[in-house]
Amino acid sequence: MKKTLGLIILAIFATISFTSCFSPIYYEVMNDVSPEKATVSGNINSICRYTVGNNSDNEYLVLAADYGVRYKLASNQVHGSWCTFDVRTVIPGFAYHTYDYTTSTHTGYQIAKVLTDTDYLYLFCASYTNSDYGTTAVSNFYLWALKPSVNSDGSWSTTDCEVKVVNIPDNTFPTFYYSEVQYTAFSIFSTNAPQRANRRIYIRSGVLNTVYPTITYYQLSNGQITSAGNLTPVDSTDTNQISSVVMFNGSPVFFNSIASTTNETYTSPATRIYYGSGYFLYYSDTNGSNFTLSLNAGNPITTLTTTADTLLIGRGYIPSVSASTTSTGGMVRTTLTDGVPGSSLIDFTSNASFKLTSSYNILATLNATPDKTEAESSLYASINFYGTGSSSSSVSYTDVGLWSYYPSRGNWNRE
Repeated sequence: MKKTLGLIILAIFATISFTSCFSPIYYEVMNDVSPEKATVSGNINSICRYTVGNNSDNEYLVLAADYGVRYKLASNQVHGSWCTFDVRTVIPGFAYHTYDYTTSTHTGYQIAKVLTDTDYLYLFCASYTNSDYGTTAVSNFYLWALKPSVNSDGSWSTTDCEVKVVNIPDNTFPTFYYSEVQYTAFSIFSTNAPQRANRRIYIRSGVLNTVYPTITYYQLSNGQITSAGNLTPVDSTDTNQISSVVMFNGSPVFFNSIASTTNETYTSPATRIYYGSGYFLYYSDTNGSNFTLSLNAGNPITTLTTTADTLLIGRGYIPSVSASTTSTGGMVRTTLTDGVPGSSLIDFTSNASFKLTSSYNILATLNATPDKTEAESSLYASINFYGTGSSSSSVSYTDVGLWSYYPSRGNWNRE
């Protein structure tokens, strides 16, 4: 079960104790770097690859953050260069979500997630209302399919953009209440593959052991939702509740796990598949089957990203894995040799362990240059935390949003 998107971020109180001049924390502080100005903030649930038109040079990264849809060329490695695509100018009647305290009413939409297939950019949005429990609740979900064009300066045109309203079958995105908290009983996920031809989007409607236990699968393609038939996950013979997908040898491979990926690059096909099951990382043989346990990541795995020589493991709080309401996340890594991950975690040579700490949940990660080594790669990660935060806390609201690593800078910093 996933808590409803758009609910207020929760975090925990934590304290830091300095025991001596030689403590690990003191060492990290002394080796920290100056923060960049935050330019992309908010709960960012996905970082997508999207090719605009038929020109492979028009490869962009896209996400939903403050100010709506944000994008930039995938080759761009300059801080502060994310552009804003104002969807209000291309979607008739679209307005960003606002709340009127005088009338206690909600208007507009929140962009909860951005996904892409071979042709379209999809905005998965929510509208809100006031619940019987005195809280904000999702009232409905919406999908729009966009196909923007590119201006001569690389920006997206707001006057030349194809728009489709995606017809959503009844009860595709159900929600329910448990202990006065609203939960979603569905999942919408994609391959997000480097190679355009391998980009697919699927929807699971239903969640086992809830009031919506019947599982139905759909595919979102060409601006339409169609039945995907009976799908089978490869990571469990007892459970069928698919939450992620990868492409391997031209075919989709499905997982109950929320975290799966391959070592595909823009120029080479995948030779291995990786997925996380709770705390544990698994990898396939070169046929994309016969999965082997690699290591225990220490916290629940939420996202995976490969480089030429390492596998980056994002971690975070997952209600179905841990009953705790504290953050148990952070970024860790292991080696990757001929596609085979190591049997243990290894220390970062960058400042990732200090910036992307276990106090934060890693929501999404992406390598814009998957053929490069980690030190040579252009990397992104979005983070948040649970709790309220405080002046004495190990977390900060200013950290919630997008982080990046650029080879020219040599460190992780705020994007």
